Amino acid sequence: GFLTVTNELNFGDVFIGYNRTVTDLGPSAGRFQFYHMDDNRENVRITLALPLTLTNGSNSVNIQFSQSYTSYSYTNSTTGRVYFNPYNPLIIRNLRRGRIVYFWLGGTVQSSSNIIPGTYTGTINITVEILP
Repeated sequence: GFLTVTNELNFGDVFIGYNRTVTDLGPSAGRFQFYHMDDNRENVRITLALPLTLTNGSNSVNIQFSQSYTSYSYTNSTTGRVYFNPYNPLIIRNLRRGRIVYFWLGGTVQSSSNIIPGTYTGTINITVEILP
């Protein structure tokens, strides 16, 4: 299978003491796509390993993900998306050869009044498995 990240999740400038949400429909949502080239239709499990915080050195800010902002579709469109819980594996059944599955991921950064200014980052690991 082939997994491509087409956009990294980016919260932009977050003001101290304010939360910032990026929805799956927004231009700064995380976006990736997957397809396989096996001859058979396949059952696929997609698992996201999501950070609890974004860090800047020893400083951190909380991040949360939600079923409200995590979706996939067989078309690269804002309509017709299927929403799923990003903390649970997603299983897509009978995925045919070459059919692209598009994914979008948003979330919420929870800033506090004592946060240190700077660039905060985190890693999202995506695992795609073809099931037996």
